[in-house]
Order: sequence, then structure tokens, then C-alpha cells
Amino acid sequence: SLVMIDNLLPIPTVTISFFKPANSTKISGILILPCLSSFTSKTEEITVKRNCFDALLSLDCGQAFRWKQTENGSWQGVAFSKKLNVIQEGDTVTFFDTTPDDFENIWSRYFDLNRNYKEIVATYTDESLKTACNTYPGIRILKQDRFECIISFIISQNNNIPRIKKIIEALSR
Repeated sequence: SLVMIDNLLPIPTVTISFFKPANSTKISGILILPCLSSFTSKTEEITVKRNCFDALLSLDCGQAFRWKQTENGSWQGVAFSKKLNVIQEGDTVTFFDTTPDDFENIWSRYFDLNRNYKEIVATYTDESLKTACNTYPGIRILKQDRFECIISFIISQNNNIPRIKKIIEALSR
């Protein structure tokens, strides 16, 4: 694999290329990850009320690895080359550093905010599934970039969540 910092793009990024050795099938793929420190903050924020949403459970459960909880309890991360800060207080979720267009086209889909999870859980008949949903309410299935998800999965083999986060953060610098 080759890792290089690309300062020619409008924002600093990391480009990662993966290949198999000669005489093997080539893995074709290039991942370009924007560096979190390369963004400037926007002043826009969007607040929504959502039940059955838990930022901590959704962002720190091993689905995505580019989210960090800050000292004030908010979550800072990157997805689809966009930076976002999220803070939750009860059912109120505030998204900072975004635009209404990005919220509608990226974040609403990413966090699956238009799906009513309580209605879905109410239809379950399997007791084990009901117990899991009641024990960990609010975990959202994140709609991630496919290639980043695949790379994260490859990196995750024989690793734990803190180590995976460190590897992906290092690759993003």
C-alpha cells in the first residue's frame, strides 16, 4: 500500500492505494480522506427532535471510526468529505458546521433520521431482538461511504475499536 499526503487538492487529504502482489488479482481502489484539521468552521446549525437516536451509541459502537467525542460532549467527525459537529441533549440533536442542503442530502441520510425506529421495533416479535433494541435504544444504522466502509472493514480485522480509530485517524492526517 502507498500512503501520501496530497496538498494539491483544495483541502489537505490523504490518498491511499491498495494493490495485491504480482501474479495476484489486483485490488483496485484509491481512498481520499480529507484531513479533519483542514476544515474551517461554518456558523450554520440545524436542530431537530428525534426520539430513538443516541449519538454516543451510534458513533462509538464500531460502525464508523472517524468520530471523536469532544470535551463538551459533542461529536466531531467527517463523512462524505464534510466535517460535522453533533451534540445531543435528550431528544434534541444539533448539527453544527453544516448547511441546510448538506443536512438534507448528506446528514439526514447518513444518520437515517427520516426512519421511525420506534415503529419498526414495535413490529418485532423475536424476544431476543426486542431485548437488544430495548437495551441499546437509539443506535442508528449509519449510511456510510461504501469505499470508506470497506477500507475500515479491512483495517478492522484483528483489531479493536480504539486501535482502528487511531489507524484511520493517522491515515486521514
